[in-house]
Amino acid sequence: MPSYSPVQQGSPPPAAAQHSAGASDSRISRSYRSPPPSSRPTEHRSRRDSSTPPAPSSCLSNFYRERFGSHSPEDYLNLRLSQFEPKMGKEHIRGVLEREFRHLAPFEIKIVRNPEDDERLAYVNFERPDCAKSVRRSLLPRLQKMLGRTIGVDPAGVIRDQEGKFIPDRYNRAVMAAAERSPTGGGGPVPLRRAASPVQPRRQPPRRMEMPVFHLNQDDTQAGRTIFVGNLPGDVRDTELRRLFEDFGTVDEVDIKLLADSNAAYAFVLFETVEQALAAREGQHNKPMRPGEYRCQLGYGKTQPCASLIIGGLGPWASEELLEKAFCDYGEIASIQFDGDSHGYIRFAEQTAATEACSAMKNFPLGGDDKCITVDYAKDEKKDDEKRVPTAPRKRPYDGQHH
Repeated sequence: MPSYSPVQQGSPPPAAAQHSAGASDSRISRSYRSPPPSSRPTEHRSRRDSSTPPAPSSCLSNFYRERFGSHSPEDYLNLRLSQFEPKMGKEHIRGVLEREFRHLAPFEIKIVRNPEDDERLAYVNFERPDCAKSVRRSLLPRLQKMLGRTIGVDPAGVIRDQEGKFIPDRYNRAVMAAAERSPTGGGGPVPLRRAASPVQPRRQPPRRMEMPVFHLNQDDTQAGRTIFVGNLPGDVRDTELRRLFEDFGTVDEVDIKLLADSNAAYAFVLFETVEQALAAREGQHNKPMRPGEYRCQLGYGKTQPCASLIIGGLGPWASEELLEKAFCDYGEIASIQFDGDSHGYIRFAEQTAATEACSAMKNFPLGGDDKCITVDYAKDEKKDDEKRVPTAPRKRPYDGQHH
């Protein structure tokens, strides 16, 4: 049995003991060596300061900043990721996102290419509230490390109200309302659900990441004052559409409709005259509203029926008497307004008469073969200062021979 000689307190250790202590100390991992007490706070502060995560606003894409500035909405469920490293492929991006977001499942990932600049875009749709916000609060450093320092991470699926404030879109409102009504309130780990999975935890509105195919009415002979505009971005604004289409004439009304996830939209634009709508369809069809966006698809929509009609394509050859003779076949005319310019207004006593006349007289050669007129429903305020022309309804069609 080996023996140990005692070492007196305060005396230096023997040489062998010093060697043994040095060998033992060298085997201790550096990670477990504590620094001197005086240096520990300074070192800890510097390490913490160097790892401070970037602010969410610093990772907004140029696309987002140009439209919304540096502010984020209060509530959103989706993210739009862009500005990836060019060499990164679709499967690599998907793999990184699925791995980094696994603890936030269920979610769906859609990766597409912008047809204008060939840039990859990734849309991530979460189902649980605050997941998208959690990514922008805590995972930006990891995403920058995995996907590139220039990665853009934007809130998606949001729109602004008329005062410029952010509000959730229709899809997000429905999902958040369903979550609030749930008796369990969510919580707990849930399995990752891929987009193609047939298992759905609850019934949801369809999610479209790409525009549907529109069946457009592009028959100029059946044109009206309303233009349908498809392939619009989900964040399109009323003022933006008015600015675009006022190059073709006076815009009376704009009605924007959002698709399921608001990443896309379509709209109805009402012009003052049919001729302006014709010019807009010819000038803007198959052209992008913004650089790098999808190309707009334009066709003719339906105008709200009423008892008043606007007649276009007129000229010096036209008169109130000629308009009366041509249109009185369809019902009692309450009033006619024509000042000798290119347009006139006819108000019928009954809306059914106006509907019949509007359908029958579109593109009619009232002034001859090369002088076809346009006909559509007019705004009701055109009734002011109209001249009343009482007539008895006649049921024989106009043959164009009594002018």
